[in-house]
Amino acid sequence: MTTYSMSHPSVSVLGTWLRALGLDEETRLRNRIFRKTCEELEQLTDAELADIGICRLNIRDIARAHARRAL
Repeated sequence: MTTYSMSHPSVSVLGTWLRALGLDEETRLRNRIFRKTCEELEQLTDAELADIGICRLNIRDIARAHARRAL
């Protein structure tokens, strides 16, 4: 029976592939934050967005930046 430790090369290769495919926990959490932020901002009216200085076209960019900073 083979036992792998965290220092085994295949573990780091697997982690690299999971990150590249967006399947690691941090990426999934970041994507969840991005989607939730987009949903919340998209529910606001144009007037409400203007009050907080956001153009509707910038919602995805703002949500992406928020998700990056959140972690």
